[in-house]
Amino acid sequence: MIFLDSCTGNIVFEKFEQIPESGWEADSSVTLSTAFYDTTHYHDIFLVFRTNGDYPFSNFYCHYDIIGPTGKKVSDLENIVVSRKDGKWLGSGMGDLRNFELLIQKDFIVSDTGVYEFNIRQYMQVHNLQGIRDIGIMVKKGDEII
Repeated sequence: MIFLDSCTGNIVFEKFEQIPESGWEADSSVTLSTAFYDTTHYHDIFLVFRTNGDYPFSNFYCHYDIIGPTGKKVSDLENIVVSRKDGKWLGSGMGDLRNFELLIQKDFIVSDTGVYEFNIRQYMQVHNLQGIRDIGIMVKKGDEII
């Protein structure tokens, strides 16, 4: 698991979806999409989310799919630790609002140009997850592929 400080350099895509105040239902997914046309550079893909003081857990399980324009899919389940054992929140932010970034695909190669879809589901085994304010994807352009 890699957490990085957010800097705006090389960001080619960043989008969030707000989670309803009533909570994130277990059967509800967040879907974001963007077009990739640069096949000459690697891309780093981050899962980005914000929690508030209502978040009741020390970790966050989520499942994501990245579906390319040809239907090729990359999927994974992530367990993101959001607080230490002593209860101190990790991530960045002030007060009860915390920001988290997790590198989920390092040096991703765009082999097929076109629209890529990102599907994200909470996987906390609770029907209605409280305390996630919003979730999204950030993509940074990496080094040139040689």
